[in-house]
Amino acid sequence: MDHRHTERASVLESDQSLLTAPDVIKNDDSPARIAAHDSKSSNSAEAYLPPMTVEDFRDRALALADRADPNHLDHITGGDLARLAENPDIKGRDADVLAAMYQTTSRSVQLLELGPYTMGAPMLTSRAAIEKLVPSSETEMTYILAEADQDPKNFAAADKNHDGRLNQSEVNAAPDYRDLVSRSPWLQSELGGKSGAIELLDFQVIYGDSRDEINTGFAFVELAHAAEVRRNMTTTHELYSDKTNPLNSISMQDVHQGTSGDCYFEAVLASLAQQRPELIRDAIKDNGDGSFTVTFPGDASNPVTIKAPTDTELGLYNGGSDSGIWAPVMEKAYAQYMVQSGNRFDADFTNQDAISGGNPYLVIPLLTGNGGANFEFGTLGEPGQLDAASAGQLISKTLQDKLLISVAFKDDKEAEAAGFYSAHSYTVVGFEPGANGGTVTVRNPWGESVGTDGKYHPMPDQKLSLDYLAAIGMDIDVEYKY
Repeated sequence: MDHRHTERASVLESDQSLLTAPDVIKNDDSPARIAAHDSKSSNSAEAYLPPMTVEDFRDRALALADRADPNHLDHITGGDLARLAENPDIKGRDADVLAAMYQTTSRSVQLLELGPYTMGAPMLTSRAAIEKLVPSSETEMTYILAEADQDPKNFAAADKNHDGRLNQSEVNAAPDYRDLVSRSPWLQSELGGKSGAIELLDFQVIYGDSRDEINTGFAFVELAHAAEVRRNMTTTHELYSDKTNPLNSISMQDVHQGTSGDCYFEAVLASLAQQRPELIRDAIKDNGDGSFTVTFPGDASNPVTIKAPTDTELGLYNGGSDSGIWAPVMEKAYAQYMVQSGNRFDADFTNQDAISGGNPYLVIPLLTGNGGANFEFGTLGEPGQLDAASAGQLISKTLQDKLLISVAFKDDKEAEAAGFYSAHSYTVVGFEPGANGGTVTVRNPWGESVGTDGKYHPMPDQKLSLDYLAAIGMDIDVEYKY
């Protein structure tokens, strides 16, 4: 996050009442609304089809490659997949597979993780790369043999002269090693080279390569599964589930950041849903033809019109909920606005990926028509930094006045030790004065996380004292009235 502080002084000059004595401020999102959301099972959406196999993923990916590359040039770009992600006809598991394919060409995935293994994410930009997701029987046998051969105990048993290497006669005397060497031209060249022997590291390299080749397919299936979970959180494709009174359908609990690094926007959007949901209702116009026009209060002369988020987009980014798709509509509209206004460049990415990284205090004016400012809080003693008392007053007054507020933590180690992420925006949902500077309650815009049961569950709000947060360091982004 690249916070700037140019408006700090003007805020304090224009509204000294921001620093009045704090009151107890609690999350005023309807308790009944929150209880209904939390009791809702986003896992009920996990009435999944049978688990996807690697073969099924491959077949769907090949069919999608034909659509992305109809001329069979066999070079699929991120832009090809980004354009395909906007296609509303790609639905269900095809959309989940497309989401997984696209992610490895975007900025959102650089590594695939599967169990204890982490590997570079290959880009599925050719049919050959897609075909390789299903390992050959030869690769599988190589993996089985190499898994045993790279074990130091097995290697030591085969190393009869105890010199830390296997020569030709030692390889010939050990059937498993002999079999693996016969399958690997590289091991054969090592054995026939100047040293005339193979070291343990050589077998570990073969094992790692074959393991990664096999695990890559499973890792892509996991990416598709994650997209399926996010997509299935959308239980209605209506803008609001309560058409009579949309405010009943707007809650910060409906904000769930997806794979785009737009936490700065999502945290502010959640704050808006909590503090003044009528601004969201008034901003979105349902055109009745599958499109929406969003007019941001901070630039009312430049409304943007978008198509409804597709299944692929709902699997990648802010998904819908049982309350409607207002949150993904707002995210998509903001992304298009930023690209159209020249503030972001989409290149080979979707508009939503183009808005990765930003500043909450710059989003606040667009969503509200009021000002936005950034303050630093901590114990570094730098000029202009807030102390605990002033930070508490600022947070309390902002919440009390129904203005928007988010925070981001600075020190990586200290923040993560407390269960937070640095350079990541959180919505402030409550403040209670008291000992240790008072207690701040924040909400992560991720909204939900995977539990030990492998299912998504709402993330609880987190509380920390201001005295403790002073050691971490914190940016506070607030709305103010001109």
